[in-house]
Amino acid sequence: MTLATLERKPEFRPWPKSEPRGSVPPRELLEEAAPIALWDAAIKQATRSTHSRHRTGAIIYDPVDSTVVGRGCSHNPDKSPWIETRSVHAERHALWSLPPDFPWTYGCIVVTLTRTNNFAQVSKPCASCASLLRSYDIDHCIYAERANDASWTVQRLPVHLLTNCKPPRTIL
Repeated sequence: MTLATLERKPEFRPWPKSEPRGSVPPRELLEEAAPIALWDAAIKQATRSTHSRHRTGAIIYDPVDSTVVGRGCSHNPDKSPWIETRSVHAERHALWSLPPDFPWTYGCIVVTLTRTNNFAQVSKPCASCASLLRSYDIDHCIYAERANDASWTVQRLPVHLLTNCKPPRTIL
């Protein structure tokens, strides 16, 4: 072996160069699920998050006229004696901002951003946030996630499917 071959180290590439790690779903795909203005509002909430690694934003919206009625971001709560948690999730924060007499037809959009402002691999609400959305009678939740082939998908699921519970009873 010569000295030249020992000095040359192979270039380390943890991710294929053609597909950047992170990135953002195509706007056309997002717009199929909800208007871009709603996605932009959720992204704006995510950028307000005080967390540094994964910043999550959520909006509660009226699907009839696409108006935002509740906003929230993940953050560390103030040191208050009545809050016994280390982090407030964006969905919970958005539900706290709702008016007391809201209808059950509202939907929720959740966006999680990485440090470099790319979408995270998945933004699905955790089990406790999903059950909280269900207890507030939120109709559905929309979030983007990466598929196994590295393409993006947008999920629009009824909240009862996020919690693995039976659908709510309808009164006829």
